[in-house]
Amino acid sequence: MPGDADTGLASFAALTSTFTGQAANSATIVARLDPSVDLDAEQLKLAAQLKVFEAPGWQVQVAQQSMTGSSSISIVISGPDSQRVSAGTSAVLAALRTLPDLINLKSDLASQTPEIQVTVDPNKALLAGTSTAQVQAEIHNALAGEALTTVSLPTGPAQVYLQVQASDLNSVAALARMPVGQAGLPLGSIATVAEVQTQARITRVDQAPSSTISADSTSQDTGAVSREVQQQVDALTAAGALQGVTVTLSGVTEQMNTAFGGLFASMAVAILLVYIVMVLVFDSLIDPFVILFSLPLATIGAFPALFLTGRALGVSALIGFLMLIGIVVTNAIVLLDLVEQHRRRGLPMYEALIEGGRTRVRPILMTAIATILALIPLGLGLSEGEIIASELATVVIGGLFTSTFLTLIVVPVVYALVEGGKDGVRRRFESGAAGNRQAVAASAPGE
Repeated sequence: MPGDADTGLASFAALTSTFTGQAANSATIVARLDPSVDLDAEQLKLAAQLKVFEAPGWQVQVAQQSMTGSSSISIVISGPDSQRVSAGTSAVLAALRTLPDLINLKSDLASQTPEIQVTVDPNKALLAGTSTAQVQAEIHNALAGEALTTVSLPTGPAQVYLQVQASDLNSVAALARMPVGQAGLPLGSIATVAEVQTQARITRVDQAPSSTISADSTSQDTGAVSREVQQQVDALTAAGALQGVTVTLSGVTEQMNTAFGGLFASMAVAILLVYIVMVLVFDSLIDPFVILFSLPLATIGAFPALFLTGRALGVSALIGFLMLIGIVVTNAIVLLDLVEQHRRRGLPMYEALIEGGRTRVRPILMTAIATILALIPLGLGLSEGEIIASELATVVIGGLFTSTFLTLIVVPVVYALVEGGKDGVRRRFESGAAGNRQAVAASAPGE
């Protein structure tokens, strides 16, 4: 879009562009849609309908703003040579245009803005009784105005400005005829006045020239779109089309990678802390592993739930997995704690498991069912505010549904296997110790 570099303070539009980062000759229309509307489908529909209003040098972009945040994907291309940066930008743009899930594809190198450059000849300016700085000041005062004095009016003091009429300087030729200097010579006689196309925005990364390619994703699975973009970049790198430049994915991709890394680290710390607490409570290093075995059971229901509902594995879904760590482990602790109490009272292992399951099945089921029912409205995503947490609710509902039933079956089986193995090792150790005592007793009379 032209005018990207126009951030002067001569008009309200330019002042607005300075604070918003938009071009001074741009406009934004915000439309609020009904909550039942499919935003992705409506975005594509509006983009196709508004395509007819595009003119050479102008762009019409349709982007969505929702509670889920921005879905904009950014790619930063940098390198020591600006020409290679430009070539790499063109190659990446051509490759990304083949992806159907990307719209509003643009680059800050692609947009140029016209400007009038005045190159003053110092020698000619000196003969005209002026200088380059004075010519610059005269042109500025003619275009922006010069404060002369302050006068008193009945309504109060007023500032008097002297400014050339805008219609007198509405072309390059008119500007070249403007008198400058003490001699009043035309500007074109001491300077070269020409209209040129310049880059609208200049960016640098680590002092190196760079460009930024941005696009909006029409798919809810932004991670999958980012992987497709990365595959295109890798293919260009393998083909040698990006030599001398560095391509980095930023924007929502960088935010997702950072958030995912933090959540994965949080889950690892949560599991470690849960294990340490259970070691202190059960006074055993092995029994907590039996309880932690219930954690993979949650994924059996969580991933199919996301697949069936068509929701992506996003940040809110990972928060749901983090919640499942505490919920699922609690059910296993409630069951095995009662089993251990029965065994300390003298019940055999299998009877303790049956009695513990019979006693704990009701509170475990009641807790799980109450949690699932409470999360169903959130999982349905009936309003805009619930969209951001629908993935979280889907993960918790699916994981809790399967882990509750599997905990009552798989965890007792694993516990029985572990305890059986421990009893076998204990008996073997005791039989070995008894054999050593018999051998010592038999050797005693012959001493």
